[in-house]
Amino acid sequence: MAPPREFGRYTEEKLAVLEDVCVHYCRLNDKYGFQSATMGEFAQKVLNQ
Repeated sequence: MAPPREFGRYTEEKLAVLEDVCVHYCRLNDKYGFQSATMGEFAQKVLNQ
């Protein structure tokens, strides 16, 4: 499912999707040490290897 972009319409549904994304992120972080990064941060990590 695509991330919610416009919260003005269908607010409850989009907040529910956002909560699902946050819960999934936490599970990945706990299990695998998953970290969020911007494309720029990711590129720096790749280029500095």
